[in-house]
Amino acid sequence: MLDLLWLAVPVACASWTIAQTEIFRWLREGVKAWAYRNEKPRSLFHHLVAYLPTCYYCTSHYVGEFFLITSYVAGFKKLDFTNGWTSAIAGFIIATFTLVGIANLYLTGFNIYRVVLRYCQALADRQEAMKELAQSKLRQLRKTEQEESYREALAAEEEAQSVAA
Repeated sequence: MLDLLWLAVPVACASWTIAQTEIFRWLREGVKAWAYRNEKPRSLFHHLVAYLPTCYYCTSHYVGEFFLITSYVAGFKKLDFTNGWTSAIAGFIIATFTLVGIANLYLTGFNIYRVVLRYCQALADRQEAMKELAQSKLRQLRKTEQEESYREALAAEEEAQSVAA
């Protein structure tokens, strides 16, 4: 089971990369163009295939299967289910869904982390804007006070000149 926890990390990363980043935008747009040639899907199958690379949950199933098969072929024998064909198939299916579930827990945690980061960034931006607003109001107040003190000094000087004359 610990092996599935470690194997779920690259599955989550690959699923997110395929479904959400700009690196695989060409894949998503190409599949969409293939499925929607005439502004509508040719069949339900085409619609489902066009949706696969845009959903990290859907993508994680295929990436998880790919990682399980390649890890078994590469000699990662801790996930070996060879007590018979039925147990091997059942073990592969259970391992796939377990791997996908763990990978999606990681992806959900990553999404929550991104939301918290955006919220914190928005709070920091708001605090910075409030700080700048307070500073500009303070500068304006100081400027107004300087103008008033300058006017008072001019008035006192004019008064002193009128008294002297």
